[in-house]
Amino acid sequence: MGEGFSLWSSIITNRERRIGTHALILSNRVFKLRRKSFIETHKIARLGKALIQQRNPGLYRYSGSVSLIVTGRRRWNVQMVPKSKILLADDHVLVAEGLQKLLESEFQLTGIVADGRALLKAVQEAPPDVAIVDISLPLLNGLDASRQILKLNPSVKIIILTMHAEPTFVTEAFRIGVSGYVLKQSVGSELVLAIKEVLKGNTYVSPTVAESLVEQAVHPSKPGVSQEPGGFAQDLSSRQREVLQLVAEGKSMKEVAAVLNVSIKTVEFHKTRIMRQLGLRTTAELTKYAIANGLISIQ
Repeated sequence: MGEGFSLWSSIITNRERRIGTHALILSNRVFKLRRKSFIETHKIARLGKALIQQRNPGLYRYSGSVSLIVTGRRRWNVQMVPKSKILLADDHVLVAEGLQKLLESEFQLTGIVADGRALLKAVQEAPPDVAIVDISLPLLNGLDASRQILKLNPSVKIIILTMHAEPTFVTEAFRIGVSGYVLKQSVGSELVLAIKEVLKGNTYVSPTVAESLVEQAVHPSKPGVSQEPGGFAQDLSSRQREVLQLVAEGKSMKEVAAVLNVSIKTVEFHKTRIMRQLGLRTTAELTKYAIANGLISIQ
């Protein structure tokens, strides 16, 4: 429930009551309104909004809820509603800064992280209401990070914000349990709409993505629609995808072992098994496969 504050006409001093003064009580501070007669609720609303902004503009937003109760004394209630907490995960600084400017007026941004491991840590330390996650995150891709987040904290809503419009990525995202899928080429207002929808418990998909999914379902053999059963390295386990991504990002066996907190021999075992399973022979081929399946980005 949001915090509330009230305007009373009967709790002020006798002297103030005699001269017809009203007072707004907010955090033990009294704001007097010098008017003898009825004060219109919309004026109270405007004052309430200003005081909310004065108190803590970063944490609260004005709900627009104003009510008048007449029980022998007048009371106006104006509600302060806590802003929903949003966490951003994108390794492109300009994109992250643009998203921050877009969202900070309506939501409380709890942080911006640039890789999947930092995303997991941020969610564990301060769970947001909504996490906006890019797929191509370093160290741990956005889909596998989302899978781990939802396993540990199912109450967190996740919106994938990505350049990938391919149906294989979309279906994998929703199979994991994300609440929304928005393309980066969409207008900013679409992301705001997506956040509001998932906060209501709904699912949001960019219209372009939805059309692509319908097209694939209706015309599965249409030229240009991929018929490959794979996509996002679905034929690998989560651990194998972690190893593959880190190797494809150019990390040594020692560095991969340190990130995953396992032995070097374990990393070598996984790499060998991945190459055998995929029919690949070199690290370059592994990297090409990782790029094609969205585990890493070449941008």
